[in-house]
Amino acid sequence: MGKSSTSKGLILSMVAGISVFILSPFAEANASKAFEKEQFYSYSFVKSSFDQAKEPTIDEITQYWNLNEVETEKFKKAIKGAQSKSNGEAITHGKFTWAIKAIKEAYDQLPTKLKVMIGGVTGLETILITIEHYTGTLEHGIYLGALKVTGSENAAWWVAKTIMLFVF
Repeated sequence: MGKSSTSKGLILSMVAGISVFILSPFAEANASKAFEKEQFYSYSFVKSSFDQAKEPTIDEITQYWNLNEVETEKFKKAIKGAQSKSNGEAITHGKFTWAIKAIKEAYDQLPTKLKVMIGGVTGLETILITIEHYTGTLEHGIYLGALKVTGSENAAWWVAKTIMLFVF
């Protein structure tokens, strides 16, 4: 009886182990689809009532992202910190290397809501890779990267305007 239950236990363990390896890729694919769906919904509420011909103020940007008081203060503090660093630092790197560095540093200081709207770490990396290989203006490079992430011209415009606060 001992050998029989041991054999059954081994067989069940093997089946369970194989099942995990077979089902893991499907679970990962489903999680990826769920994340994409979540990002899509987060961009679906984006307002387009702002006149994009004019530069938005910091307050207009915080209103657009619907930041509360704590998030607004964190956002403004991150902007001030990034701008003071970039103003005091000599630009000796490549065309946009300094901007990429400033954006990466500022990103860590952003409120979580803004990080999600920018597309999380994956979205930020997409934007930074686009900037790195772009030959036009910095803002347009950020816009194109954000467009890849958001799929929405309006959301990409707001992301670009928000990120530009950290480099100038």
